[in-house]
Amino acid sequence: NDYILEFNYEYNKLFRDKKLEYMNKNNIINMFLSKKISDNVLVYLGGRAMFQQFNTDIPYLYNQYSQTQFDKKYGFAQLGLIYSF
Repeated sequence: NDYILEFNYEYNKLFRDKKLEYMNKNNIINMFLSKKISDNVLVYLGGRAMFQQFNTDIPYLYNQYSQTQFDKKYGFAQLGLIYSF
């Protein structure tokens, strides 16, 4: 087969102080599809969806002033080339 599908689901939960418990979890989905071009080359397209923004990925951004802003969805796409030698 010339295609590779990668799927990953993460559920992260943080235990914070009582005053910072407004948002203490995050659901993250990563998905990539790669196609073999030759024996050494792959082209891939994928993305990442975070359902509570960067809540558990970058925990130092979360404080008493920003905690109500982390309930938004966020994501990005990637396109790339992999060369194996």
